[in-house]
Amino acid sequence: MNEDTAGLSDDEQNAIAKLRSSIGMRLDSSDPYDGGRMPFYSEIARDAIRHYAWAMGDLNRLWFDESYARRSAQRQLTAMPSILFSMAPGGMSGYQFGSLRNLYGERETWGGADIRWFLPLAVDTSVSTETHLQDVEVKDGKNSGILVKLVARTHYYDSSRELLAQSDSWVFRKRRTTYSGTFDNVSLKRWSREELADLSAEKAGNIVLGPQPRLWTDVKIGDEFSLVKGPYSMSANYCYSSLWHPTHSFIGDLSPEDLLAGVSDSADSLGFRDVANPHRDVRSAASHGLPGPYDYGPQRYSWATQLLTNWMGDDGFLEALNFQVRAFCFLGDIQRFTGTVTSKQERDGRHLVNCRIECRNQDGHMTGVGEAIVRLAG
Repeated sequence: MNEDTAGLSDDEQNAIAKLRSSIGMRLDSSDPYDGGRMPFYSEIARDAIRHYAWAMGDLNRLWFDESYARRSAQRQLTAMPSILFSMAPGGMSGYQFGSLRNLYGERETWGGADIRWFLPLAVDTSVSTETHLQDVEVKDGKNSGILVKLVARTHYYDSSRELLAQSDSWVFRKRRTTYSGTFDNVSLKRWSREELADLSAEKAGNIVLGPQPRLWTDVKIGDEFSLVKGPYSMSANYCYSSLWHPTHSFIGDLSPEDLLAGVSDSADSLGFRDVANPHRDVRSAASHGLPGPYDYGPQRYSWATQLLTNWMGDDGFLEALNFQVRAFCFLGDIQRFTGTVTSKQERDGRHLVNCRIECRNQDGHMTGVGEAIVRLAG
């Protein structure tokens, strides 16, 4: 027995062996009836850029105003880096793993993504993707027992087969279907008028550098920058899930099979089975031992990219971001992102800045952490 599979049943070990034998398997699909494993967008259209900006609440003129964008270093309208979540199979969610998800565990959580951008994501670019199962790891989760980490690698190509970007994204599959007891003492944040007034003033300090160039020579190790998002609302939840990738409900009607799949006898149901998603349904969240609905991992990653694009300005280029989600963002929570410059270097004529990213909620609890590489003008 391998050390990382100690404590697993024979069936579980066989399932993990089957997963590992699938490494290298193609995961994406072009079947329009398989919405969970195909991209939401296949072209960086103006509408797609605007929709994703709305989804993440990023009103930077660079994504909306084409004449303004032409005056930037890119000399054209480009998309925000995180639009790749809409161009990846399943939105880089667990749905991209298709039937492999069911081999181990009954629940999953999104863990993070490590993305590298090689070229600007220019408007009118057609994008094709290739996604493969990259790795399978077995880990011991602090609150969830044994976890199986599934990693997918996606390559993004333009119509000339130039590589635009590469992403590794992962989910954790787990045995437990609930967080029984873990969140018994956690309740949703209720904001007072005074607190909201203070928060409004704090959010007014979210600075978009815009056309003012941030020069590499002016950046100092230890420089800090920040972004505040929230309080998290159902408006933010629905807006993101509908404009990111409708993985959880991509067909707008119930099929005959759905109608026969299960009947609910509860007093507050309509009798038929419906999608009960703990991300957006209070009862479903409670049934999993959670105090309420919560955000989507790609949404939080996208906010981390907004922190960086706000700071680097119109002429900067985000080369890489590895961001990991560490805790839930529940309804009512805020997310305070902080970036800190940790080092600088010149490489192959590029002026690069390394930054550490931290994300904390209103109680100061760490909810995400990352490392980024930003290219600036010299």
